[in-house]
Amino acid sequence: RPRGLRAEVIVEWVDHDGLVGGIVARLVGMRGRYGGFHKNAIDNATLGRTTMRLARLNAYLSRWVPRRIVSCSQAGITQHCAIGYAKGQFIVVPNGYDLGHFTPDLKRGRALRSTLPVPDDVPLLGMVARFHPQKDHLNLIKALGLLAKDGQDFRCLLIGTGISEKNGELVRWLNAYNMRDRVFLLGQRNDIEVVMNALDIHILSSSNEAFPNVLCEAMACTTPCVTTDVGDAALIVRNTGWVVPPKSPTELANALLNAIQLRLADPEAWKRRRLQCRQHIADNFTIDKMVANYQRIWAT
Repeated sequence: RPRGLRAEVIVEWVDHDGLVGGIVARLVGMRGRYGGFHKNAIDNATLGRTTMRLARLNAYLSRWVPRRIVSCSQAGITQHCAIGYAKGQFIVVPNGYDLGHFTPDLKRGRALRSTLPVPDDVPLLGMVARFHPQKDHLNLIKALGLLAKDGQDFRCLLIGTGISEKNGELVRWLNAYNMRDRVFLLGQRNDIEVVMNALDIHILSSSNEAFPNVLCEAMACTTPCVTTDVGDAALIVRNTGWVVPPKSPTELANALLNAIQLRLADPEAWKRRRLQCRQHIADNFTIDKMVANYQRIWAT
């Protein structure tokens, strides 16, 4: 460390830097050491052999160091404890969001819709997620196929890294379930707050998550969500949206149909639900609350 500077707190993110940070902290006599993680899945398939070994080593050491471990999700704690982490070391600090950035802005949302061939009276669904097995886009596409077979009209936007016409696997899935004309692939974007305002319903079809940020971002923009029951998704959505089991296209399609029908049949109830979405985020998941929680932990 620089001469004359003595840090009171060291914060590291497991697994690799957690081990190195712990050793360094001990060598320089640091006691105010905190670990943290923002991931959920703990298995060989997602982490690889070396990282899995480090995770197990950190699990063993967690009885002595760090002083506390901060997780963004309760689901993350459950999975880490399953491989041996000391349960009593954990504190949950949910992620926080800038409600000045993720805010209702129907004008910008309509502007985005106007660039797409989506009639005003057709429900616009969407999912913001990179193309990755964990996000389970096939689950979503199968559900959309079932929704179309039910005779429900809709359009759907897919946004994220790897979401483009160059993705041969994704395009094959769309063709196989006759979704090519209903689903638009927009790729990676830097205006997610605009996307959320353009959507009527945001979908999360994942098979595994920790604390899915996109749900909070959508809800902060007053966009209700249909999500699989992964990570802390149910805690985020509560009674403002719909929660279904992962890897179940039928139940996902049924929830989407229920959401769409409510939007079309009862505009006033839908308006109240939209406002409830934002209020729930404002009450529980603001960036100010997150910062205050970290400051309170570090002060002890």
